[in-house]
This record gives sequence, C-alpha cells and structure tokens, in this order.
Amino acid sequence: MKFPVVFVRWFHHRRSLEAAGAKSAKGVLKLVKEASGQNESETKELPSWKKQVLALKRKFKGERWNPAKKLSRTEMDGMRLLRAQFPQLSASELAERYKVSPEVVRRILKSKWRPTEEEMVRVHERWKKRGERIQELYQTSPELRQGRIEPRKRISIASGRRSSDLVVRSTTNFAKQQKPALNSEKNSGAKKSKLFLLQRSVRND
Repeated sequence: MKFPVVFVRWFHHRRSLEAAGAKSAKGVLKLVKEASGQNESETKELPSWKKQVLALKRKFKGERWNPAKKLSRTEMDGMRLLRAQFPQLSASELAERYKVSPEVVRRILKSKWRPTEEEMVRVHERWKKRGERIQELYQTSPELRQGRIEPRKRISIASGRRSSDLVVRSTTNFAKQQKPALNSEKNSGAKKSKLFLLQRSVRND
C-alpha cells in the first residue's frame, strides 16, 4: 500500500513519510505527533526574545514593522512617566489613551534608548528657532499684533475621577454666538417698523 508523498517539516528539515518508515495510517499519525512534539520542545528551548520575534513574524506575516501613527518624543516620555506613576495600567489601556496599538506601547516601554546631550541641544535649538519664527510672524502680521483674531472655539477642561483623566466640561462656539445677535437686531428692527406702522394707522384714524 502506497501513501501519498507528504512532507513533515521540522523547521529546516524535510523528509517523506515513506523515508520515515510510515507503513500504515497509525504510523502516519504517530509520525505527525512526534514531529509536533519535537517542534514544541525546540520552541520551549528558545530564549524569550527569539519567541517574541517568531510570534511577531507570524502576526505581521513577514512584513516589516511600520506603524501608521508615530508618537513624538514628548508623548513617549509622557507615556513612560504615566506608566511609572500608575504601574497597574496595561498596554491596552495606554494604547487606547494614545490612539495607537498595544504593540507600539510595548516597544516604547521596552526601549532603553535615551537621547544624548548633543541631540537634546539640537532639539532645544530647533524649538528656539521655531519660537523665533512665530515671533516674527506675530510682529509682521497686523491682525495678530492688534489682537483681532479670536478663537472660534473655547474648550473648558476639568479633571475626572482619576488624576490622570481630563474631561471636556463644555465647548463654546463663538461663531454660533454671533449669529443670534444679528438675528436679534433684525427682529428688533422689524418690531420697530411694525410699531411705527401701527402708530401711523392710529393717527390716520
């Protein structure tokens, strides 16, 4: 009795069932179980970092790690500080707070990289130049200098039950507030015109 040529894979080793000595259906099942058991034993012997790499390869299907949203350095430092103050927060909760995946949070918290003094100096110089550009824009723009530009929305923020939570208390839209004022002026003018016509009709009578 001949079986179809089936290959059993042990990581980088392959051989057919006939070469392995499987002469019956029970032999085939036994060979497959031995192969799976050997794979599990070899996986258990791997270090934790290698297991994590293999799990990520299976998860991303061999694609390169490239998240869509990338946090700034300030946000990453804030995440580390938040985790240090509240160690009970899980990666899923932090991911929901920062609108990223839990894998991004795990990589940020696990990373031990810190900027050097030269890199921090470059960052401060970049922020200083940014402030100078904003100041030049403020001086050259007459609207900004005279304070004519008003915010369209004002958001009132209050602390929630937890010290780390921020809750939006109210949102005021200035553009919507100005429209009723114009309508009220029109309404008052219409009322005055009606009163004038009524008085005129009374005088004519």
